[in-house]
Amino acid sequence: MFSTHSKTRKSHRRGAVYVLVLGMGMLVSVMVMGVLINNRVQMRGTARSSDSLSAEALAESAVDYAIATLNANAGWRTAYVNNVESPTVALGGGIISFKIIDEVSGNLTTTSTNPVRIYGIGRYGAATRVYSVLAEGKNALTCLNVALMVGGKIAETNSSNLQASGYTLATNSTFTGNTSGGGSTVNANVEAVATITPNSATISGTSTTGVAARIMPAPTVIDTYVSMGTPINFSSIPGGTIRNVVISPASNPYSSTAVNAKGIYVIDCAGGNLVITRCRIVGTLVILNPGSGSSIGTGAGASDQINWAPAMSNYPCLLVKGNMTLAWSDGSGSTMNEWDLVGGICNFNPPGTPYPYPSGTSDFLVFDTYPSVIVGLVYVSGNVTGNQNYPAIDELIVGGTYDPVRDSVTLSYRGNYLASPPPGFRGGGSLITVPASWRWQPVP
Repeated sequence: MFSTHSKTRKSHRRGAVYVLVLGMGMLVSVMVMGVLINNRVQMRGTARSSDSLSAEALAESAVDYAIATLNANAGWRTAYVNNVESPTVALGGGIISFKIIDEVSGNLTTTSTNPVRIYGIGRYGAATRVYSVLAEGKNALTCLNVALMVGGKIAETNSSNLQASGYTLATNSTFTGNTSGGGSTVNANVEAVATITPNSATISGTSTTGVAARIMPAPTVIDTYVSMGTPINFSSIPGGTIRNVVISPASNPYSSTAVNAKGIYVIDCAGGNLVITRCRIVGTLVILNPGSGSSIGTGAGASDQINWAPAMSNYPCLLVKGNMTLAWSDGSGSTMNEWDLVGGICNFNPPGTPYPYPSGTSDFLVFDTYPSVIVGLVYVSGNVTGNQNYPAIDELIVGGTYDPVRDSVTLSYRGNYLASPPPGFRGGGSLITVPASWRWQPVP
C-alpha cells in the first residue's frame, strides 16, 4: 500500500517532466521560427541582389542600344535633347533607356564633332543601374590633315626655317612672317582663315587665305589620356629634368612598379618647370600645368638629343595642358649617343624596350646611337615657342599661338594619324567608344 508522500513525489516528477517537455517544445519552436525568418530575409536579399544584377546587365545593354540607335539616325543631334532621358523600351523583364550629354558645350547641336557621354539606364524590379561611356565620331578631325595646325596665329619674331615640303602649315587665324629682318624660309604650303603677311619670309609653296577653320580637338581631349595613364610624381623627377632615362611600357625610372602597358604617363607639374632632354621615350607623356620655363630640350647642343615615339602606333607622343617651349638640339649630326661624357652614360635599348620598338633589338651595352627625332604627334593646348634647331617632328598641333623664333625644324608629316586617328582626335561619322571611359554612375 502506497503512502500519500509517494503519490506526491510521483506527481511532482510528472509535473517536472511536463514542464521540461513544454519548455523544449517552445525552444524548438523559437529556433524554427528564427530559421524561417532568417531564410525569408536571405531570400529577400537574394531577390534584391538578383534585381540589381539584372539592372546592371540592362544598363550595359542600354549603352549598346543607344549607340546602335544613334548610328542609325544621322540627325540624332537634333532628334535628342542634351541630358534628357529617351523613351523607355522593354527588355528582358525590365526596361532600358538612355540619355546623351555633351560635356564640352552642354548642347548636342553646337557642333557635330564634340564627343558625347552616353548614359545607359537599366531598371529591373526595384533596382536601377546607370552605366556610361564617352563616344566620338570615328572620322579624323580636319586638324590632322596638315603637318602644322595652329588654332591661334602663327607669328615669326625672328628668322627661322620651317620645312614641310609638299605639305601644309595651317592657322585658324593669321600668318605673319619674320618681322625682325634677315629673312625666313617656309618650305611648305601656308593656309590661313584670315590673312597671310610674309614680310621678310619666303614662302616656297602656295599661300591660301579665307579657308574654313579646321576642327581642333575638344578641351577634354587630354582628360581622355589622363584616364588611361599612370601618374609620375613631379617631385620624383630630380631637379624637374627628365634626363638619361628610358620611359616605356616596360620602364618607369621614377617608380619600380608603376608601369603602363600603353606607355601613357601623366606628370602634373603644378606650376613647376619640367625639362625633357637626352632621353629615349617610347610612349605618350601627358604634361599638366607646366611652369613658364618648361621645355622639350634645352638647346645645349650635342648632349640635348631626344628619341621619342609612341608605344601605341596611332597615339600622340606628347600632350601638354598649358604652354611649352620646343628647344631640343640637332647637334652631333642629329644623333644621340649612349656613350656621352657630357651628359653621362645610359643604355637606351635595355631589355623590354628594344630599338626600334617593339620588334627591334635590346642589349646591355652603351655604344649605340639613335636619331634625334620625335616620330609622332605633339599636341599643346596653349602656346608654343621655339628656341633652337629641333631637327624633326612628325606633326604639331597647337591650340594657342606658335612662334618658331629662330628654329630650323622639319615636319615629317606621314599621314598615319589621318588614316587611324587617336582617341580624342575624331569627330563626325559613326560613333565609337573611347578607351578607358566606361564607368558606373550614381542613379539620378
